[in-house]
Amino acid sequence: MSAIAHGYALSASALERANFYAADKDWEGMGEHLHDHEIPEKFAWTGYAIAILSVWLSDQGIKLPRDLDPTFSSFWANVSVVLLCTQAMNLEALRKSLSALNPSGSELAGYWRKLTGSTIQRHQRSCSMAGGG
Repeated sequence: MSAIAHGYALSASALERANFYAADKDWEGMGEHLHDHEIPEKFAWTGYAIAILSVWLSDQGIKLPRDLDPTFSSFWANVSVVLLCTQAMNLEALRKSLSALNPSGSELAGYWRKLTGSTIQRHQRSCSMAGGG
């Protein structure tokens, strides 16, 4: 899984246009269209991090909102990777509710091991020196 998560802020008309691309499965056109609406972030999360977060939230009984407006719902009917989709007026309350969550590193590491099938709990460092003389 090497995908990077991106966020987009779209007007109603831009979302309708994205729907058009999704319905036609024109992923190149959709990518070009969405690029102009991307929310700049200081970092991007890898697909692994998003998958772990998604499963952890689900296990906590938290469903990220997916607005039920027909324009939104038809969009994710065609695009399965949408994790969250809400209107701008809902963002501040959502941000506050999610900021209260604080999973421990070891808890998330357990999810990582389940996701990847890894049995390695920590990276171990070793040094060896060889010399002659």
